[in-house]
Amino acid sequence: MDVITSIKETLGKAIKTGVDKSNEIVEITKLKFALSDIESDISKLMRDIGESVYEAYKENKEPDEEINANCALIAEKYEQAEEMRAKINELKKLTQCPKCGCAMDKDAQFCSKCGEKLA
Repeated sequence: MDVITSIKETLGKAIKTGVDKSNEIVEITKLKFALSDIESDISKLMRDIGESVYEAYKENKEPDEEINANCALIAEKYEQAEEMRAKINELKKLTQCPKCGCAMDKDAQFCSKCGEKLA
């Protein structure tokens, strides 16, 4: 009976690990899609700013408040994107270089991109 119990426990642990890993992958995928949406929003806002500036230039006017509002939205979107990247790195058990922002293994001692010594 001990062998069967041991097999059951081992199998149970393996199934739980598989389920946990699957849930982690699903969560990472959701975050990546949301991050992609935010990056798309940023690109659209940037285009809108460019069009507003050009229209003001064509009409020999000062750019309007819409530009400032869009710039504020872009700043918010960048913050949201950074938070999502941090969540993704946390789920993947990665850390970020404080100098260049490159994601790498938590056990790394140096950044693989810029060479910065990590704590």
